[in-house]
Amino acid sequence: MMKFSTFVKRLGALLGIVAVLSLSLGFAAPHPAAAASGCTSSPSDANCDGQDPGVTGCSNDAQTAATSSVIDIYGHQIGRIVVRYSPTCRSTWAHIVCNAGWTTCTAQINRNDGLSYYASKQFPYAGTAQTTFNSPMVYARGYLVQATSFIQVFGGAYGYGNTAVVYVAP
Repeated sequence: MMKFSTFVKRLGALLGIVAVLSLSLGFAAPHPAAAASGCTSSPSDANCDGQDPGVTGCSNDAQTAATSSVIDIYGHQIGRIVVRYSPTCRSTWAHIVCNAGWTTCTAQINRNDGLSYYASKQFPYAGTAQTTFNSPMVYARGYLVQATSFIQVFGGAYGYGNTAVVYVAP
């Protein structure tokens, strides 16, 4: 059986390879102006899925739909995971707050049809600086969505967080 720390290292390496391959094969995000006009003016799966809520302007009217603490194995709160919702874009995304330095933080938004997007960042500095970022969006009208998170703190502590499931009415 693989140790958890080995699994996390291998997962990090795999995610890095996927990111490099995605960029080298041309799977870059669309031009920001195209993304902003499509999702805000005509929200749909095609126009909103996988887009950045900040670039599209969808974060401008964002509301918190659900939130949950991320607790480490020692019982300390090391972050917070949030489902953010834009009424204009009819889309949701995961917003994560990481409370500690020397961490790897991952935020993922999941839709009940199996579509999900995640963002993961490493913060290689000491201290307790708070850092936040968003996952890409999923068009959510008529779907159930949930945000999940994983925070790995240097030295072995880690924690998971899951928000309540949110339904976005059609």
